[in-house]
Amino acid sequence: MTRNPPADPLDELLHTVVRLRHAGEARRFFRDLLTDDELEMISRRWQVATMLADGRSYREIEEQTGMSSRTVARIARWYKEGPGGYRLALARSHKTATPRTRAETRRHDDPKQS
Repeated sequence: MTRNPPADPLDELLHTVVRLRHAGEARRFFRDLLTDDELEMISRRWQVATMLADGRSYREIEEQTGMSSRTVARIARWYKEGPGGYRLALARSHKTATPRTRAETRRHDDPKQS
């Protein structure tokens, strides 16, 4: 009997999340998967991304979220220069971000070009 090689755990996780049907299912899944602190941190990072998309200042973001200037700057760098995940998610959630072009996304997804 031939076995398939094990799938990448991150890919399996991401495919699982995509298969969830609504926010309630996602909430239950993430609540089981993550600790309270991890959920809070992820939520605050998302809040920072939405505030950046709204054009808020770093200082305002720091004050409202309690995130350090270093963390805000890191999220801002990924928002501006990363592979486009924040922009895509913000666009899909009807926030004010524009997704990257396909060429920009391919450039960031290609490890040879990093």
